[in-house]
Formats: sequence, C-alpha cells, structure tokens
Amino acid sequence: MPQRTLLPLVLVLLFLTGCSQGERTIPLVNGLIDEFEDGNPLNMTGNPWTPLAEGEGTRSQITILEGGYPYGSRFYLHIEGYRPAEARPSDVAGVRTLITNLPLQADPAQRPLPRDIQDFKGLSFALRGTPGTYIVQIGTASVKDYDYFNAYVTLLTDTTWTAFRIPFSAFAQEGFGKRVVWTGKDVEHLAFLSTGTGPFELDIDQVGFYR
Repeated sequence: MPQRTLLPLVLVLLFLTGCSQGERTIPLVNGLIDEFEDGNPLNMTGNPWTPLAEGEGTRSQITILEGGYPYGSRFYLHIEGYRPAEARPSDVAGVRTLITNLPLQADPAQRPLPRDIQDFKGLSFALRGTPGTYIVQIGTASVKDYDYFNAYVTLLTDTTWTAFRIPFSAFAQEGFGKRVVWTGKDVEHLAFLSTGTGPFELDIDQVGFYR
C-alpha cells in the first residue's frame, strides 16, 4: 500500500478503536463559552444560544443587546420569558446552548462529541434580571432522562449585575431520574432557566468554566 494512503487509514482505525473503548469526547481547552463581544448568538464552540420554552403557555425569546458586564462590555444576551402560574417543574423557560464539537468524519454515526471539562473547577457567569431564583444547568451525555445537573442562584435586584462562580460540586440532579455520577467527561449543554411564574427578563454575560 502506498505510504501516502496508509496514514489516513491508520488515523481512522485509531479513532474507531478509541470509540469502541468508551464514549469519545473532545477536551475543552479554553474555558470561555461566550462573552457576546462579537454581537451574535453563537458561542465560542460555534453552537447557537436558543430560546427554551417547554410546556403549555411558556414563552421565551432572546436578543443580543449593547452593554453588559463588566463595565465597557459591548454586548450581552437578553431573555424575555413567561411561565404560567400552573406550570409544572418540567415546563421550563429560558435559554440553552450546546457546547458539543462537530462530529469527526471518521465517526460512522456522525454524532456531535461531548466536551471533557475535567481540567476546570466550576462555571462562572454574570446575571441581571427579574428578582427571583434561577436554575443553572449542565447537561451531560450520561443523563438519558432529563435529570441533568442543576444549581440555583438568586437575584435580588433587576438593575445590578451579579457575578457567580459555582463549583461543580454544587451542581446536582433533581432526583426524579436515574442517578448518574458526575465525571466532567461528557458535557453537552448549558442552560439558564426561570423557576418563577409570570413574566421575567434575564441578562447573561461572561459565561465560561474556570480553573
């Protein structure tokens, strides 16, 4: 076999061998997910921020607005949403973004690849919005029943930005699904969700994992 055709074949075989030994993931080298300074709804992994409204009567829409956190920031993500008084816990409203990597051509299933974030200690971000409690969610490929890893943060004022640094140890499943051990090896998405009812607004900036 000519040498120039041997190397691609070897790479494909190595990739498939790695997949057979377990779920393949791609390490996240830079912890920054989005600071919105480019003014578009795509995060640093190339995936869009998408409004999330699940359940009858829920609404959510997003826009990129000028300003943000810290002082001098050019843009931030703004959410306007609504949860009816009769909303169930599963009737969520907010925003979600994937951080998966595009599938490699050698992958026969062509599945997006989760991210390995074991080199980081937690998630940081800045919020401003309607006073109340919000869910910060990390979704992993190992969770199959939507019982993802959640943390809760509280906003006391709608005029002041609050910066958060939440260690991974503070994220936990709600308990309605199968218990999964957190590894940090297979992260697929991040989400910010309202727990209140009625209309709400939420601003998000400087999202990333910290070491």
